[in-house]
Amino acid sequence: MINFANNLILDFEKDSDRRISAICRVLTVLIIVVILLNMLHVFKISIALYPTLIVSAVILLMPTLFYDILNLRSRFIRYLVRTLLIFMSGLMYSILSYHVIIMLVLLVVVSCLYCKREQVIFTTVLSIPVMAVSHLIAFMLQTVPDEPLVTLQGVLLYGIILRVIELAAISVICIGITGKFQGLIAVLVKKIMSCTKSNRLW
Repeated sequence: MINFANNLILDFEKDSDRRISAICRVLTVLIIVVILLNMLHVFKISIALYPTLIVSAVILLMPTLFYDILNLRSRFIRYLVRTLLIFMSGLMYSILSYHVIIMLVLLVVVSCLYCKREQVIFTTVLSIPVMAVSHLIAFMLQTVPDEPLVTLQGVLLYGIILRVIELAAISVICIGITGKFQGLIAVLVKKIMSCTKSNRLW
């Protein structure tokens, strides 16, 4: 029965890996669409920033490489993939636009798929300093031309602090959702175990 419970959790994690790979592939396609729209002069992204977009697209394909092609699903690989995605989001955040913060938020939300609080906590704890450093880099590169983010004080008060609060709030929500999922899985395993014991008695 313990083996059944472990297999259930492993299947759940594999399914989460596949979903994350699919999400990242969709994001890769969106980056390609952004490049194409830029070539059609819909956007005004400097060609000098194309390497950032290409590196980001390559990193977004890492989950597909590790999970779907190489079938590597260890805990280390999952944390490595998450770390690469967080730093990729930080790179885009600092060089392209502060609007890319949605990538960091997305990673916190997606970490709920594994139904483990430590996944959400790890993602949040790493995302917050990456976001803060990326915002400071964006300020130094003058990536953000909007008021009040054009001064260091504005960046700290209205950029970093507000976004840390946003990420923390989303993280608390995600931890609550993850805890609910963990509880449901535990109840499911318990019920299956009790049903199996009842069948054995008969």
